[in-house]
Amino acid sequence: MVMKIKDLIAYGTKRLEESSIESAKIDAKLLLCKFLNKDKIFLITNKYDVIEDYSGYDALLARREKHEPMQYIIGKAEFMGLEFEVNKNVLIPRPDTETLAEKAIEFVGDKKAKIIDIGTGSGCLAVSILRFCENAEAYSVDISADAIGVARKNAERNGVLNRLKFINADVFSDFPSFKVDGIVSNPPYIEDGDFTSLMTDVRDYEPKIALLGGKDGLDFYRLICKRGFKILNEGGFIAFEVGYNQAKEVKQILVENQFENIGFSMDLAGINRVVYAFKNK
Repeated sequence: MVMKIKDLIAYGTKRLEESSIESAKIDAKLLLCKFLNKDKIFLITNKYDVIEDYSGYDALLARREKHEPMQYIIGKAEFMGLEFEVNKNVLIPRPDTETLAEKAIEFVGDKKAKIIDIGTGSGCLAVSILRFCENAEAYSVDISADAIGVARKNAERNGVLNRLKFINADVFSDFPSFKVDGIVSNPPYIEDGDFTSLMTDVRDYEPKIALLGGKDGLDFYRLICKRGFKILNEGGFIAFEVGYNQAKEVKQILVENQFENIGFSMDLAGINRVVYAFKNK
């Protein structure tokens, strides 16, 4: 059976709607773009073109019908206006995390600072900071060698590979010991007991190791604050993304580890999404 492009869009939209995909029409178009290796403008200007074999489109729709995230199917995501490769080995960069990137960029500015990104995943934080802070250097740390591989590709894609070093390590047993001027982290912060209640597209597809932060979700904050204070230069900053209800707890952990001038930044929904502090400033 042959179908015109406009009919394929309607066909894909109907299939996704029947699987309770809220963004069915948008997703159907994006998946068709991927299948045809064309952009959205092509779909509009060639809507009467006939496609004889669209089995590849069917395969993409089948993945989305199971609620696999679009970013994994497409293989990329946007963050801070930049394009990042993503796959099942890394968390999908989210708009809320841009709040953390923006705060770190504000702190670094045009200084010749050394930054460490703990739990780098796709590298979206480190890469974005380097793109907007041309005099900075950074280190990306992750327990997953596969994640490090993705981050390296993204550093190269965005032109900052020469200023970014990669460390494949478990920070609980091998925390970096060199001095830095700033620490950023979007660590795993979901409480272990909440895993089964996560949305299907998160629970079934995103890497569990990058989601769970222990019984109360705060294991990584305790470790990074304790060890991070020792490697941070005087006047240096530390900045975290936190869960929707964790800002006060993370603030207390920072206080207990001698950090000062603690502040918060809200995300797009008005939630305190970023907690930051300084060492003796």
